[in-house]
Amino acid sequence: MPFDDLTQFLQSASDAGELERVEVELNPVEEIAAVTQEIGREFLQQSPVIYCERPFRSRIPVVTNLLGNRNRFLRSLGCSQLDEAVQRVISAFNPFANLGNDWKRPLGTPTVADRSRIVPRVIRRAACQQVVKLGQEINLLDLPVPTCWPGETHPAITAGLILTETAEGKPLVEQVPAAVLDRETLLIHWQPSHSGESQWRQAVAAQRPFPVAIALGGDPLLGYVASLPLPPQLNPWHLAGALRQESVNLIRARSVELNVPADAEIILEGYLDPAAPLQSGTIAGEQGVLENHSNLPVLRLTAITHRANPIFPVKIHGFQFQEAVVTSQLTERLLLQLLQLLNPDVSDLHLPPCGGCRQTVFVSTNAASPDQIQQLFQAIGSLPGTAQAGLVVVVPSTVPLRNTDAVWREVSLQFPNTSPEEVLPLAARGERLWIDAASRKSGGWTGSGRCLSSEQVLSRIAARLGGDASIPQTEQSTPL
Repeated sequence: MPFDDLTQFLQSASDAGELERVEVELNPVEEIAAVTQEIGREFLQQSPVIYCERPFRSRIPVVTNLLGNRNRFLRSLGCSQLDEAVQRVISAFNPFANLGNDWKRPLGTPTVADRSRIVPRVIRRAACQQVVKLGQEINLLDLPVPTCWPGETHPAITAGLILTETAEGKPLVEQVPAAVLDRETLLIHWQPSHSGESQWRQAVAAQRPFPVAIALGGDPLLGYVASLPLPPQLNPWHLAGALRQESVNLIRARSVELNVPADAEIILEGYLDPAAPLQSGTIAGEQGVLENHSNLPVLRLTAITHRANPIFPVKIHGFQFQEAVVTSQLTERLLLQLLQLLNPDVSDLHLPPCGGCRQTVFVSTNAASPDQIQQLFQAIGSLPGTAQAGLVVVVPSTVPLRNTDAVWREVSLQFPNTSPEEVLPLAARGERLWIDAASRKSGGWTGSGRCLSSEQVLSRIAARLGGDASIPQTEQSTPL
């Protein structure tokens, strides 16, 4: 069963011994991020949820590292293996399902059989509106909004779901940092790749108001869905319902015409101010480096609603945090299914942590000709989840993608006698670097000189002897 709200999720983490309470008073300016980083280093793969009970000058506790543990992520999905979650999505959105009665169904909409438990429910009362603040009561400074790293220009909401709609009423849900400027204004760090940014510019051109809501808390899976670059035809609430195997509860916001998650902790509502000048700001990016963003819109709040005793979730961005690494394992499997529909020769896909689990893509393939690799590059560039990657490396299917050294060894073997002047014009296209280490180019490495592994040799000996050819381990023998 999915978690109804953040409190239920935290109780599950506590029962599993995965909740670390910090009773010392912490300043949201850099201290919460530093404590989260230190605890993450200490616990490594068993990284717990960090519950900061006493943030400085705020009565609202802060939680970080919600999905930074594989077992916890699986519990939030309600399954024992990530492949189970992938199968849920495939069965719900398979465009070839129910061809007899549902063949005209647009890609990205659920099948008839799954619609009842995937399509969101709009309810009339919800805990996220137990307290409503309007007008002079609005004060973002009451929230423990963190400044995670030195060099950031403003404290920023990092775990919020930015909720908007297209002109046709299709919901858009994205996880984008929102910097706090003062009591009632925020700076949305949209980039050109975000759907909300393009919809906002269309609204400005059409001179129509553009409402925005920011949801904090609720089922952590909603935050995972919001972090995905989804195809335009896929409704994010439908995907969340498919992963949860239960519909998402929504409620109408109090001051804007948007539906928001009913089980959230805090909801911020407002309109983008067309009269306010566009601003710039520096914030920590998902790859763990400071990013300077410009031409950012200003959100002026019209209401804040929250639970009677809310909890403030925070997502710490940085290279050494487990949350992005853990959730990317499911993203890889979902992207692999989509890529194999476009190119059946694809064997595997990996988003390595060294690329922030987004900027670098490793793909293995059974294809061998340069033309086939060119088609694969085009397929990779057409997927929303890989289209923005700055580095794409394609290797043969025999290379283990999760062994980074093995991938780069394959790249170096592919061009043993090739000068950089010959390689780079083939690899660099615009601002993206494509590396083809899979095709068999004339004059390059052909694969005939590769050595057999010791496992292959031992298997051959075992087959000849009809027994176990493993090397016996003795007290004097030392494994190489």
